[in-house]
Amino acid sequence: MLESILWKSVIGKVIDSEMRFKTFKGGSGHTIFNFVIIKTYTYIVNGNNYKSDQDLVSDSLYSEDYKFISEFYDKYGEYPKVYSEYIKTKESLINSLITVYFDPNNPKKACLEKGFDKMILSPIFMGLLFGTGVTIVAYALLSSITEIDI
Repeated sequence: MLESILWKSVIGKVIDSEMRFKTFKGGSGHTIFNFVIIKTYTYIVNGNNYKSDQDLVSDSLYSEDYKFISEFYDKYGEYPKVYSEYIKTKESLINSLITVYFDPNNPKKACLEKGFDKMILSPIFMGLLFGTGVTIVAYALLSSITEIDI
């Protein structure tokens, strides 16, 4: 993921786009929605045509979490308000030129933004924090248990 910082760039073209969504549980049981626009684009490297839909290299880690917008309609009975805005702009996205970053050693790997989504570090950080806390508590408990007065 970090290696994408060193990737080369070419000009690509958007050939399709679609809106997808993901749900989260908020406080007090409310459902929170996150909407993303997935762009499918083509690009040429060394005379070979390639196609991708990744914005970030890290997208492949959580892309399956995002559902098709038709599932939103099926579950909630209407499209979200942001969908109508997306429909208005979808046609302007098609055929637009974009900068594509690709791995020079494997041009099939490409993205639109170099680096990675920093949100993927949250679970790692929380795990380290939790693990450290458990270790400190366990050490304190074991220390008090093993202290024997002679």
